[in-house]
Amino acid sequence: MTGMQEQWQKISENLRGVLNPGIFKVWIHPLDAHIEGNSLCLAAPSEYVARWLRDALLEHMLATGTPF
Repeated sequence: MTGMQEQWQKISENLRGVLNPGIFKVWIHPLDAHIEGNSLCLAAPSEYVARWLRDALLEHMLATGTPF
């Protein structure tokens, strides 16, 4: 597991601890994390999920993940 993947594990666990369990299960758990260069990329199962995450949780996800 790379450093970025370990970081996603930490972010994911932090989100699990602060989000409603239903929200985590529906919106965060299905994300696929992969590395592209020096970036951690998250792939959503659909454009709808990606849009909802950007609109509703992106700022919270970024705050949970810092500092990298």
